[in-house]
Amino acid sequence: MKIAERLIEKGRQDGIQAGIKAGIQTGILAGIQTGESKVLLRLLEHKFGIISLVHQKRIQEADSEQLLYWAERVLKAETLEGVFEEN
Repeated sequence: MKIAERLIEKGRQDGIQAGIKAGIQTGILAGIQTGESKVLLRLLEHKFGIISLVHQKRIQEADSEQLLYWAERVLKAETLEGVFEEN
């Protein structure tokens, strides 16, 4: 195998490894976010009852920081809307 071919093959293998690592990291973050969403929904259902599809969708689309913020607000909010209102 020529030097150029070895360099190309090494580059290809490095690219594959980088892609695998990025995919694993993305999967881990998605799993964490899914878990946070489920915990928040469970807290909300326990405190306020059935959660509307609108609120469920909003939770599913939120990032981790927003989910944690809402989870903290569950502790003091007197209404479901109180958890989600902007301050």
